[in-house]
Amino acid sequence: MTDKLNGNTNESQNENTITDEDILEAHPGYAYETDIGYQNKQWMSNLPVDVNMSQLSIPGTHGSMALYNATPAEDIAKNQTMSLTTQLNAGIRYVDMRVRRTKDAFAMHHGAVYQKAMFGDVLRDTINFLRQNPKETVFMRVKEEHDPEAGSLSFEAIFQKYWDNNTADFWDPNSVPTTERDNPKLLDIRGKIVVIQNFSASKKFGINYGSLNNQDQYNVANNLDGMYNKWTAVKNHLYAANGSNKSQIYLNHFSGTSGSYGGAYPWFVASGKMYKDTGSNSKLSDSYATGKYPDYPNTVTGKVLYSGTNILGTNLIQNGSVSHTGIIAADFPGKGLIDGVIRLNSRLYSGDVRYITPKGSTGFRVGFGGDTYLHQSYVVYRNGTYMGHVDSGSTYYGYWDKTDVGHDFRFEGLTLFTGDKIDVYVKKDGHSTLLKSQILTVDEQEGEEVRIPDGKYSITSALNNSSEVAMQTSLSNNGYNVVLWGHANRELNGQWNLVYDSNKKAYQIKSAWKIDEALTWTRDSINVYTSPAMGTHDEAYWILKRAGKGYLYLENKASKTVLDVTGGGTANGTNINVWGQTPGAMNQKFKLIPRTEKLEAQIDSLYRPQPGQSNRSSGNFSLEHLATGTRVQLWIEGAGASALNFKVMRDVSGGSDPTTWSNVKHGSIVTIPSGTVANKKNLYIANPGGYSANGTFKVKFQTLLN
Repeated sequence: MTDKLNGNTNESQNENTITDEDILEAHPGYAYETDIGYQNKQWMSNLPVDVNMSQLSIPGTHGSMALYNATPAEDIAKNQTMSLTTQLNAGIRYVDMRVRRTKDAFAMHHGAVYQKAMFGDVLRDTINFLRQNPKETVFMRVKEEHDPEAGSLSFEAIFQKYWDNNTADFWDPNSVPTTERDNPKLLDIRGKIVVIQNFSASKKFGINYGSLNNQDQYNVANNLDGMYNKWTAVKNHLYAANGSNKSQIYLNHFSGTSGSYGGAYPWFVASGKMYKDTGSNSKLSDSYATGKYPDYPNTVTGKVLYSGTNILGTNLIQNGSVSHTGIIAADFPGKGLIDGVIRLNSRLYSGDVRYITPKGSTGFRVGFGGDTYLHQSYVVYRNGTYMGHVDSGSTYYGYWDKTDVGHDFRFEGLTLFTGDKIDVYVKKDGHSTLLKSQILTVDEQEGEEVRIPDGKYSITSALNNSSEVAMQTSLSNNGYNVVLWGHANRELNGQWNLVYDSNKKAYQIKSAWKIDEALTWTRDSINVYTSPAMGTHDEAYWILKRAGKGYLYLENKASKTVLDVTGGGTANGTNINVWGQTPGAMNQKFKLIPRTEKLEAQIDSLYRPQPGQSNRSSGNFSLEHLATGTRVQLWIEGAGASALNFKVMRDVSGGSDPTTWSNVKHGSIVTIPSGTVANKKNLYIANPGGYSANGTFKVKFQTLLN
């Protein structure tokens, strides 16, 4: 299956090769919407205050107020779709303001095109944002654009008026030592507008634009060579910033154009798409020279596909190729680009664990730093499941990579979802203490086929994020029907064992309650039920595909339709069927929640009372180590497991044995009783019924972890 996002493929195809039909895809690095569905208003608030600006990775926009073209028919003047306030709320912290002198004021322009705003509007919106988020700062490049109106004041005189009217909201470079005036510390600029001074004046209003190490190869020819040369300039500058000693501010313009008549509009340089829409196809070239453009994807027929600076830059950042970017100035940035740049700053955090960050959608990194981490033990969990640990710098089940601030504990070959939780504990003297938790935001590509570990899961509907796909407990003529049900007690008929079949390249989904029953599509119908007889048929196999935001589509291998909640209802008993995939339909999206348990005790039992006993069918066992009120699930293994029922009794001397739990079945959840420890000891299985056989069955007592 092709990874359209990154151009990666499975072993049956060459890297960067995709099918001609498989190029329609949104990419998180580029967005042409007025609202990209992402906010990060206060990402600077947790950064250490003693870092210099040159140490930060800062997402920014080029032509930040250039939202309008000269005419609807051309796209040369437009660089953004988000308003300034939306940009700031999304985490943008570098803005590029082009102003034209109009008598005693500045009008916002891009070239000759007036952008329907004045510089006073810009300052008002920026100051309002900073007052609401006082630990943030906004870096504002100010540059003269277009010819001034006749009779206008000098640029410095006009700017001085704005400065005087908003003195408290501008950072004053004279407030810090001379050595920091072009590279201030975060402590000194919080809550302020920091001017990036791209104009001549008799005094210093901010950071000198000429002091920045700047890549701005803005003239981009509308052909493969021109586009790839621009990307190469961007990539080289990313690597230069990453490899620097971080004492100088780097500015990397992802933006470019070939001018009014060249055809390489700003949106095309950013995206490489056929059309400006976020979900448009990548543009297909006529070239077969794949070796000449190694970072561009190509089709299985060998044709090169265009790609954009936003897309390739986002991939480079998300894949962990760089840990520092400096300032990024982009046209039409998507949430993946903005979020990816912001996350790079986590390396600056204090403490043993500096950051937890995804690496694409198939891995993540835990960053360590400081003086003590090489002498401690740490354990990493994902959604409550052990992933690996590091003990005094020796790793188990992961990779250990040196970084400029310490080490990364890296995990690869996973299938990550938005909402996955990573926990890092430090272990000392037999005790574990939670150091850091992170809920991951993963850039998921809708329709991508994925693999997850075999195991037990609940299949939860996106309609309410609580109701589960469940077997009905009564048998019908066609088997056990499958419905939606709200389970509060982890009933086993709402849990499923997923087992991947490498020959089928699909999963069989078997009931945890009736272990031989597999989720199956009824041929010549839309109904879904369970059947033990369809185990080798494609109707009983399912392919998992990303649906975005942590959800999955479950596609039947035989019908190529997906699991569907009838009518989008959430009432208990709503039927589950299959239907053709419908874009955006929440009744076709499901979240697979791993269900794990910890074995606390187990015992073998006869299918009848032991010889000479009227009740007892097993030896004694104990649950004395569990606290009162602990919920324990019983798991039965052996012939007739799903039909058996029994009691759990307690062996006492000098009296009748009391019953602790009655009518216990496979999957029953019981609660540890109150009272003394004696109430939890000398327990045994009694009076099994519902199934008869020679030999024994096993009963496991498990606490529920998640």
